[in-house]
Parts: sequence; structure tokens; C-alpha cells
Amino acid sequence: MKLVLTIAAIVLIVGFAQASTLTVCPSGCDYTSIQAAVYAAKPNNTIEVQSGTYNESVVLTKENLAFSGTDIGSGKPIVNGDLYSNGFTAILLDFFFNTASTGFPHAENMTTPNTTLYWIEKASENHQSPKLLQPLMKLLRQLQKMPMLGI
Repeated sequence: MKLVLTIAAIVLIVGFAQASTLTVCPSGCDYTSIQAAVYAAKPNNTIEVQSGTYNESVVLTKENLAFSGTDIGSGKPIVNGDLYSNGFTAILLDFFFNTASTGFPHAENMTTPNTTLYWIEKASENHQSPKLLQPLMKLLRQLQKMPMLGI
């Protein structure tokens, strides 16, 4: 009986320890980009988006994320971008994206052209223009130098 209670306690502790909250704000938080928080999150995590304006579209890369908007004194967060579920599910509380789509973004539909996804999509659409690949290759070289974010 003692062994069963010990195992049950461990399962409960591990279950609660896995769900955590990642904080996004314009400066001074864990993340300044909602997409970066999505990459770092684990399934069932909450991403707290604090007051501020976020000019980015976000693509879900994992299941069951919760997004919570938090007014820290300057109003609810404003996201000037779209949410692409990419087949995953998420919960939005107290803020919204311009639009939500079940698919994966195409460059011509993205409201924020200064994103990695935009440049990848543009490069794949236009094989004749090596100039479009230069920013992508620069970004990939920078990413190779960074530690993995648990993607």
C-alpha cells in the first residue's frame, strides 16, 4: 500500500511539474516574441501575453497550448498578426489574433513579412531569385550557433 501511495504521489508531482507558464512582454520577460514562447513551450503549457503590441503572426508547433492575455496596467495585449493552428489546438483567453486559420501560412497571406516563415515561403515559391535566400541563409547560420530551444 505504501508503494502504491508513493507511486501515485510521484505521478501527481510530475504531472503538475510539467505544466508551466511562459511570460511574453515587450521587454524584461522570459520572451519578447509570442512565437519564441511557442517554440520553447511544452504541450499543456500556458503562454501569458502581457500588455503591449505584438507585430507577429504565430504558428502553433505543439498541442494544447493556452494563451492568456494579461493587462499589467497599460491595457490588454494587442496582436497585429494571425494565428495558424497547423493542425494543433490552443485556448485563447483575454486577447485575440487578427484571424485564425487551421492551415499553414503562405507568404502572400502573412500580415508580418519580417518572419522566418515569410522568407522560407518566398524562397520556396521563387527558385529563380537567390537574393531572397540570403536573409534565410543568414538566419540559419545564426541559429546554428544558438542552443536548441526544445523545438
